Amino acid sequence: MTIHKTASILIITVFVFLGCSKSEDSAITDKTPTPTETFGQVKLQITGYSSFGSTPFTLSVLDTNGAMVKSLEDLSAVPEKIELEDGEYTAILESIRPQIITADVNLFKGVSDKFVINGESEISINMTVEKEAFKGWVEVPNVPMDARTGAASFFIDGTIYVGMGYNSARERLNDWWSYSIDNNEWIKLDDFPGEGRTYVTTLSIGSKGYFCMGNTENSENSNLESNELWEFDSQTNVWTKKSDFTGQFRDSPVAIVLDDKAYMGTGINNGITTLSDFYVYDPTVDEWSPVADVIGDPTYGFGAFSLKGNGHLLGGTINSNVRTNQHYVYNQTDNSWEELSPAPGDPRLEGVSFVINDIGYFGLGNIDNNLPASDLWRYDDGQDIWTRVTDFPGPARSTTVFGSNNDLGYYGFGITTIEFNDFYLYYPE
Repeated sequence: MTIHKTASILIITVFVFLGCSKSEDSAITDKTPTPTETFGQVKLQITGYSSFGSTPFTLSVLDTNGAMVKSLEDLSAVPEKIELEDGEYTAILESIRPQIITADVNLFKGVSDKFVINGESEISINMTVEKEAFKGWVEVPNVPMDARTGAASFFIDGTIYVGMGYNSARERLNDWWSYSIDNNEWIKLDDFPGEGRTYVTTLSIGSKGYFCMGNTENSENSNLESNELWEFDSQTNVWTKKSDFTGQFRDSPVAIVLDDKAYMGTGINNGITTLSDFYVYDPTVDEWSPVADVIGDPTYGFGAFSLKGNGHLLGGTINSNVRTNQHYVYNQTDNSWEELSPAPGDPRLEGVSFVINDIGYFGLGNIDNNLPASDLWRYDDGQDIWTRVTDFPGPARSTTVFGSNNDLGYYGFGITTIEFNDFYLYYPE
């Protein structure tokens, strides 16, 4: 007796939505179906798939045990048909993720309901394919200006502002640019009206950005230390000079924002004296006031973030060249500092630090022997626990720019043996 296995043709009708979840309102960019194509009795109608551009994808079919029974790789269009033996299956359509994700890449995935092939000559199933949110590091277009180090930056709403710093000729710059997350586009703004400068300390409060201190140069092209504070209005693109920082000048200070006030301090003066003093700036009255000094050894090159009403200082260097994992938290209510368990990974100087979705992140920076690091860690302040996330995928470097707007972080520029002008976003994982 001969047993004949039946093979049926699976027809997939794919509906593509651009939302990140079924609960969100979604828009189909192309609601006009492509012309119906006929292959004998097989009819296939694709709706909206062109929304995802040219991103390649895979189409897989799994049996009830999750075993792969069919896999079509590196596709650019949904195939006209798939032949399957009798059985129960699930189909999965998923974009192929490049090693380094760029902002113009579309990531998407669809999973069908279970379906049964049982001797029919053809069946149709529906699959909703949804655009996936970015996770981890995403490279955006290079900044269309000189590669540089020691630049300034801050994040206001959905726009990142960057500029100034040194180029490869060691010229101090005063150009100013903006990057729109929504438009994935850099725009040249009016130059900063003061002298070009490097290594300023930056922060943002509401629609205003601020930078303080840093180095300019005198007529002999030597470093000229500055205590100036400048305010940038993102709604008018206008710079306004505010009251100078009232402490002594310093390199490698740190800044945090608590309740719409800027707190700034620590650092090193003239490359010799490491400082512990701390100050608060109230932009509503344009005044500086001293607050409690940071506890522990005087430190420069802290990383810092503001989390749930408290300010965290991390890492930094003591005794001129000893990198640390120290971790202090500032309570503004009683103007006091507390030491917490050490930050993770190698001791480091000028670590990258920001907050996304009320979770702190810290890492990268410089470790021993002045080597740049690539590791990044997530902080659970409720349990005082750190978890390592995806390492930075680009070349490790020093003296970068970084920040966040509580939705995502950014990181770019910097130097190794060369200056960089590449730029990355970090999305929570």
